[in-house]
Amino acid sequence: MLTSRLLASMRRRARRDAGMTLIEVLVAMTLMGVVGAVVSAGVLSAMQDQRRQTSRLEGLTTSQRALERVAKDVRAANPLVAADANSITVLVYRGGACQQRRYYVDATQRLVQEIAKYTASTTCRSRTGVPGAATTNVLTKNVANPVATPVFGYQRIDPAQAALVAVPTPAAASVVSLVDKVTISLRTGLKHGQNPVVVGTAIDLRNVERNS
Repeated sequence: MLTSRLLASMRRRARRDAGMTLIEVLVAMTLMGVVGAVVSAGVLSAMQDQRRQTSRLEGLTTSQRALERVAKDVRAANPLVAADANSITVLVYRGGACQQRRYYVDATQRLVQEIAKYTASTTCRSRTGVPGAATTNVLTKNVANPVATPVFGYQRIDPAQAALVAVPTPAAASVVSLVDKVTISLRTGLKHGQNPVVVGTAIDLRNVERNS
């Protein structure tokens, strides 16, 4: 009798010490896989959100800096030289000389600043000669303005209506000096399928010929 009980106890202990069955191992592995997939998805989503936020912040900062640089020269224009939907040329006095500064969107959708100096001219109104060799700087990339929303828009005061009217582009040479207001709308494309960053401003020109 004692021997039978001892044998039964030993069998129960052997079953307890035998470890996990194959089914238990498979269930554990499945559960671990599900938990790992959920954690990985959460980490990847957080990383993607961070990349999108960083991309938007960088795009906004670069676009704002480009807009401020263009606006500064347009505000001081003395006067406008040429006006088109995606380019504008102005004369400004900088660094002891009259400079011709052109801002335009090139074939690769970059907003470019082009600077050429009238080295012998102390004022832009009485400039002489021709501008020297031009230097260029890329202000921002991935300009994404649609045709219906050009980078530059122009208005002038119509004496007959006593109101601002739109100036068709490219502006005729006889009209460029009459432009009273320039609007700038800059859309910059972003990575990761995000909507473009949009910045803009409107500038009242100071050195304008009168319409009448």
